[in-house]
Amino acid sequence: MSTEETKIFLKRWAPIVTLCVAGVLYINMDMSGQARNAHTGPELTRQLSTAMEQEDFVVDLHLGDSASSIQPQFGGTDEETSRSLLQVAGGEYDTSDATTSLPAWTKNLKNIWEPVADDDTPFLWAVPRTGAIAVNDIFTYCLGLRMANHRGAYTSNATVGVYEYGSNRNLPHVPKLVNVRTSTKAWIDECEKRELIEAQVTDMFISPWLTQAADQLFKTYKARGFVMMRNPVKRIVDEFYFHQHSTQRGDWNIEKAAMALHQYISSEYMVENLVTRTLMKKEEDFDISASEMEVAKEILRTKFIVGIHEWFDISILRFERFFGYVKEFNVLTNLTVNNCHYHSLAYAHHVGNHPYVPNTEEIHEVIYKRNWADFELYQYAKNLFAYQEKLLPGDEQ
Repeated sequence: MSTEETKIFLKRWAPIVTLCVAGVLYINMDMSGQARNAHTGPELTRQLSTAMEQEDFVVDLHLGDSASSIQPQFGGTDEETSRSLLQVAGGEYDTSDATTSLPAWTKNLKNIWEPVADDDTPFLWAVPRTGAIAVNDIFTYCLGLRMANHRGAYTSNATVGVYEYGSNRNLPHVPKLVNVRTSTKAWIDECEKRELIEAQVTDMFISPWLTQAADQLFKTYKARGFVMMRNPVKRIVDEFYFHQHSTQRGDWNIEKAAMALHQYISSEYMVENLVTRTLMKKEEDFDISASEMEVAKEILRTKFIVGIHEWFDISILRFERFFGYVKEFNVLTNLTVNNCHYHSLAYAHHVGNHPYVPNTEEIHEVIYKRNWADFELYQYAKNLFAYQEKLLPGDEQ
């Protein structure tokens, strides 16, 4: 994608992005309506506009302003695919059904252009280190949704149900959690055993076990997939430092934790092309092919509303608009909900509180070569993010 094409694209989508930001500005206000720090209100709009003018829309929080300079910000590695997405920006969303060519597990996720039904369950695929906990906290504490997540409510009752569990953290809602977890394969089996989805007691399901949950839980009532995508360099670096500090986790490995970053990214501990591999349900012992990566793109296009971690605030609003929460919970006008969003985004660790990593080409090159499919999928997802604006309802309020 040429520089000129990028400029045309940015100019075309600038009004829409600015409109989204205007909504986010409500979220970044405190109860008095005043900006709480330099990154809210007019300053956020100014920074966003400046970034767009500089053709560097991604704000890199750990790796410097040019962390993803290996690939163009809006072009992706498949220029033909990117161009086809952008050329239809004035038309309709591509609703061609690719179900017959997709993996079998995807049949339990509805196509994203189908209307959201009351018995559909929003399913956030929690890709590691993409801010899933921050997303969970917004829907839990700010909107008060009944959640099936990694925490779960500890009860002796084997019958699936919803319980108020824990503290509200001085936010609007006490967590409403089902009494199962979604964090392991064993818990996915337990969700199936207890007929969690059939009970229709949860408003949202969050789990990293995408294919297992889709296969086992959504046979009767279907899922509506959404996912936060992140630059693979930043996600992998964040994952490395997170593991070093997570000594209480059951999967903590002293050999892995003792490594330096350059050792880790060249080792067997780094799973290559994690996102693409998960979508294709492919074991680590086998390489990802170019054709499989193209199928992964189709899965995103047909089955997932995409958010971009580097555009976190706008992505949250994207999810809320798609599922009708903006209108249902007065997200843009209720100051209590606004302030809760701000608090959750400002203080949640959706980025990772880890050391700054120099923006070195050596680190990038190793990660890129070993995660080429995830890089291309990420670039495709950024184009898809703009393209999926067509699927959202009009002005909510």
